[in-house]
Amino acid sequence: MKKIFLAQLLLVLTILFSVSDSNAQSKYAIFIHGFDGNSSSWTGPSVAVPQQWKSEGIITDYIAFDYSATELSSNTEKIALLNRMGNLMKTKSPNGEWIIVGHSLGGIVARAAYHFLKTTAPYNTLNIKAITTIGTPSQGANAAHVSMTATPGFINVGNEIATFRNLIEDPLDEVHSGVATLTGLVAGDALSQLENVPVILDGVFNELQTKVNLSESIPAKDVIGRVDVFNPDPNSLIYQINHQQTLKPQHVRSVIGVEKAFIPIRSANEFMDFNATEVSTLKNYDDIRWFYRANANAYDASAVGYTLLLKFGSAATARRKRDKWNRGRAELDAIDSRWGKIIDSYTYTAQEEALLIPTGICSGGIGDGPGGFYSVQQAVNPSNEVCIDGTLYEVRIVQYYSRIGTKNDGLLTPQSCVWDPGSPLVGYAKNKYYDD
Repeated sequence: MKKIFLAQLLLVLTILFSVSDSNAQSKYAIFIHGFDGNSSSWTGPSVAVPQQWKSEGIITDYIAFDYSATELSSNTEKIALLNRMGNLMKTKSPNGEWIIVGHSLGGIVARAAYHFLKTTAPYNTLNIKAITTIGTPSQGANAAHVSMTATPGFINVGNEIATFRNLIEDPLDEVHSGVATLTGLVAGDALSQLENVPVILDGVFNELQTKVNLSESIPAKDVIGRVDVFNPDPNSLIYQINHQQTLKPQHVRSVIGVEKAFIPIRSANEFMDFNATEVSTLKNYDDIRWFYRANANAYDASAVGYTLLLKFGSAATARRKRDKWNRGRAELDAIDSRWGKIIDSYTYTAQEEALLIPTGICSGGIGDGPGGFYSVQQAVNPSNEVCIDGTLYEVRIVQYYSRIGTKNDGLLTPQSCVWDPGSPLVGYAKNKYYDD
């Protein structure tokens, strides 16, 4: 994943700086970390993107900018932050070409900084050629509105998390003996790893809780949350970069789908294997789903066997255990939807339904007696009335919306990362992490 991430960034930077002519100035980059990161988020040994770019001659030098998300909670602190950023850039190179690279919240800072720097002396002479945002919620982050407890003004997703955990953990203390034997033969320490699932989930959701606590303290929803289209907050950075701070350099890129943290599958796998790759993560996840399915099938077979032996109590117990494993498997299969609900990431789908309201009696019509089947599409006529088995009905078509959790990457969705409001997803807008 990290190699893919690095390759994407190298490609983006190469493309962006290739627009300069052969006599271009020295090139500099400023890297801005995400929500609760720091400068080592870019320069630490696991990433080290700026150092590699410099060593390969892509850039002359760089700044790994440090800030706190709390500095964005007031306009005074935000201006001070942007002044500090401008001073660093002017000191490093007042005449060189600059690219601003921001990850997650850092991309919002990058966009706000460009407008500020180009409209504020003495920074307006800086030659900023491009901005690259990486996994940045330019249209607002729904996850900023989420709490894991009943916190006023936030969406409580504690029940969603509890349901997810209960369905996954509930069957783990009732592994079928046949499956245990088979798993031990073919997968070595797999059973001991599965016994650690509650601990692994603790790690995943404790990490999320840390993010949520910081989000609530700012509160992030007022800074980078979704914008109320009917009553927008002018202090919201999302509103400002989309409707007020509209200046942008000639070259911009919004890279979507490069997060790796917080998706339960990835996080859980990294707790088990710190050298996890995307391929190994998918394999491990498929193995776990197989384990749940195998236990459900084994208990189903046991229930049939006990029934044939007239051991009805044992058969009922086996079916109860089968149902536990089936519920856990269904939860694993629907993990995208559950995660979408946990981070308040959703879309609406419209559906229509015909309501039949009896208004009188009639003769003829459709149907084959009481309880007969009929087609509403066939029944609807210009007067919106239909005769069914002697009863006259008014037909009313009702439209309703269902809220569906969306497939996403990390804490964001592709739709929230487009540069401008309403921009269509273009190019390779596909999440290649999952096998579908």
